Amino acid sequence: MLDVDNFKSFNDTYGHQIGDEVLKLICNVSQTALRDIDLMGRLGGEEFAFLFPATNIDSAIIVAERIRTAVEKSYLIYNSERLHITISIGATQLVKDDGIDEFQKRADMAMYKSKENGRNQTSWL
Repeated sequence: MLDVDNFKSFNDTYGHQIGDEVLKLICNVSQTALRDIDLMGRLGGEEFAFLFPATNIDSAIIVAERIRTAVEKSYLIYNSERLHITISIGATQLVKDDGIDEFQKRADMAMYKSKENGRNQTSWL
């Protein structure tokens, strides 16, 4: 699970058009870190989900960190100003008896752990 840090601030300060550009940047940067079998989707607002089939949690965290650091190094230009973007990521592993709700809730909790610990990081449960 990925959430754009301080996204409301981007929209409030620079407008929804820049907010849309932030979302596009997240998608484009994330795509470069994914394999052909990986899935990415926007859940709504500034929240995205990833599925890494046949991947253990350690490997998923490596990919998540690759995405996070690539976003952190990226920026948008607005009126000659560089706008830096960070994301908070939560990772978890699907276990045998998980339902989708439990799986998503755990990923969401891990993401909020990243936010509570200062943002711009990856956490896992």
